[in-house]
This record gives sequence, structure tokens and C-alpha cells, in this order.
Amino acid sequence: MLFITAKQAAKRAHGQGGTLGEQQEAVTAVVLSVVVAESAINEIGAWFEVHHLRPPLSIPHGLPYGFDRLELRVKWSLLPILVRQRTFDYGAEPWQSFDSLVELRNAIVHLRHRPLPKTVTALLKAKKLVAGNGLIGFEVAQWACETMAQMFEKLTELVDPPKEWINLLWRWTPTHSFPRGLSTPGDPF
Repeated sequence: MLFITAKQAAKRAHGQGGTLGEQQEAVTAVVLSVVVAESAINEIGAWFEVHHLRPPLSIPHGLPYGFDRLELRVKWSLLPILVRQRTFDYGAEPWQSFDSLVELRNAIVHLRHRPLPKTVTALLKAKKLVAGNGLIGFEVAQWACETMAQMFEKLTELVDPPKEWINLLWRWTPTHSFPRGLSTPGDPF
């Protein structure tokens, strides 16, 4: 539901181009996209613990104590290591966008009175997502949603659940709960 809400905020940003409303909806999409990342990785970790799966798809000793309180990027990089002894390429997409998305969300939520980290502004400018005034709008909102869809796609690839699980147990795929694009059930975009 949170991902659908983030996508709907991005679509509203599109409809309000060039206004304060566009910026507000873009901020909503950015913040909710990171909330989705946090809640989902906690749920996925709990899912592995509850299902007590057999190797190779298992966490032999359970999640580390306090997993849910770890920093978000640590959890995302650690979970596939625990399950399959592999993780994201930190120098490539979608990790680069995910890292910048988390930094952008942190800057918004913590109301820092300093410029965004250079890595964030460089990535947003390289992808041509911000206007000359540096304000975020629809393009950033769309990027935030797309980044999360790509992260779930890559996590599924890294964890590599059995194909027969995809429809029954493993719901964190682009074809199910986290599809690409801004379409939502009943509302193509």
C-alpha cells in the first residue's frame, strides 16, 4: 500500500507541473519510497526467520540481534549476504540511486540546513532529474519509485528464490507488489 501511495504522489506531481504542489508531491513520493524500503526489508527479514527455510535459502543463525534497528542501507546489503552470501554492487545501479534516494530522504526529513551531499546532487544532475533551480519535481518522484522497483528486482535476483515460490511466498517482485513504472491497480499511467 505504501508503494502505491508513493506512486500516486508521483502521478499527482506530474499533474501539477511547475507548481508548489508538484514539489510537495515529489517530496511525498521520495519519503514514502524510503519508508517502503525500510518496512519491506524488515518484513522480508522476518519472513525468512518465520519460514525456517532449508539451505541454501535460509539464515542459519537467524537475523542479527537488532536487525530492525540497523541503518537502512546496512539491512539491504546484509540480508542477501545472510541468505545467499552475495550482495549489491555498491558502485552500480540500482544501489547508486538507492544510496542517493536515502540521502535525499534524510535531508528532507531531518531538515538539514546545508546542501545535499555532492554525490546526490551529482547523480540527480547526471540523470537530468532536477531543474536549474535545484528543486525536485515529478522526475525525481518518478525516479524514487523506479529506484525502489529496481531494488526489489535486484534483491529477488540476489536471493534467487525458487521460481515456484514467486506466486505463493515471495511477493517482493516487480511482477507482484513492486512493478516498474507508475501504474497502480486500476490506474494505468
